[in-house]
Amino acid sequence: MAILPHFLDLLYFWLDKECTSLRGRLYNAHEREGVSEFCNVSLFLEDDITVNLAATAIIEGDKELDITIIGEHGKIEFDLQHKLRLDRKDVPVDLPEYYVDEESIFRSSFACYAHILIDAIRKGKVIDSFTTEKQIRGIHRLLEDIK
Repeated sequence: MAILPHFLDLLYFWLDKECTSLRGRLYNAHEREGVSEFCNVSLFLEDDITVNLAATAIIEGDKELDITIIGEHGKIEFDLQHKLRLDRKDVPVDLPEYYVDEESIFRSSFACYAHILIDAIRKGKVIDSFTTEKQIRGIHRLLEDIK
């Protein structure tokens, strides 16, 4: 469940759609420390959009993240090795200089948020691209439903 809120947050960032129903399974294969759970969720959103999320962290420290989006206009893939691909063609992504490839992708992405926030405070800019309170409440509701 540790990574699932990040996926749901990303989903709300991409699609501002309400979840109408879901089917999920949460499974802890081992009770020993350092071993995490497996989660598989099918979310049915407004406008006949279906999202399938599978998250697992079998052993702490593993680094793997795969996102695949299949839609009427093609296929988008993201993984840590190839970064972004559109219809199997690499798309160059300019990473900020403070992104550290050896770190967790989430740790670096939080560092990116921090730089954006600091810059906004210094320049007095308004940031409106973050998750809204309504979306956070929706994420919490979905996590409870999945549990």
